[in-house]
Amino acid sequence: MRFWIPACAGMTVKREYHQETTVAVLRRRDRVTTKMAAEFENQSVVLLFAKYPVPGAVMTRLCPPVSPDDAARIQRACMRHIWRELTVDEWCCPILVGSPDDALDGFLPILDPEALQNLQVSCWPQGGGDLGERLERASAKAFDGGAREVVFLGVDSPMQNWNTLRTLRRRLTSVDIAVGPCADGGYYFLATRRHFPQLFRGIDWGTPRVFEQTTAIAEQNGLSIWQAEMGYDIDRVEDLKKALGDLDADCELADTIEKVLVKMNIDYEKDTA
Repeated sequence: MRFWIPACAGMTVKREYHQETTVAVLRRRDRVTTKMAAEFENQSVVLLFAKYPVPGAVMTRLCPPVSPDDAARIQRACMRHIWRELTVDEWCCPILVGSPDDALDGFLPILDPEALQNLQVSCWPQGGGDLGERLERASAKAFDGGAREVVFLGVDSPMQNWNTLRTLRRRLTSVDIAVGPCADGGYYFLATRRHFPQLFRGIDWGTPRVFEQTTAIAEQNGLSIWQAEMGYDIDRVEDLKKALGDLDADCELADTIEKVLVKMNIDYEKDTA
């Protein structure tokens, strides 16, 4: 586990790295503040799973017709867009769970510089195994650290109803899990109030059966479910057009998508259907 905190004026930063827990110590004059990365103090923890945006390795379903470079540019903008939503008003404890493990430091310049000036940014390595193993491992780590509930997100669904995510704590007082189904058969978020490792086992990841299998496993284990409205991933050019209708026109992600479509000479009249 690694904690990183940017140096500010009048502040020196001491980093102490340990195998299981990292302590970041900030000194401003004679004031010392410590933050244990493994203590979440009954907070809502949001785990944002992301690959480092290397062309040809991310958002590959867009390619072709989108070039690998432009797909990586869109993925980078998606990551920033989601991170800004997670850090505004400090409504949750966001953690970027990155891959590959040796690229964690590279994620930090991608995230919102303004947020980095005021918030501690925690990055965890995804580690090995399939997606289910990585989700299960991160879930256990968050709940072992005291999380009240854990929300799992990916970077390819930035068009969230963020009010829905902000109110999940209330939802999870009466149900075991909350899930947002995706039009492609997956889910764009999953939230749990306890560590349920069975939710990540026996799933055909990357197929249209993910949502169906996940909810079936939950029901087989007697877990109660709250289902959000249908969402979608950015997998096709049509999804890029739809995203333009769902995003604020002046946000960076909308600007990035629009520039890519213009570059491709694609009619990008905003699709709000």
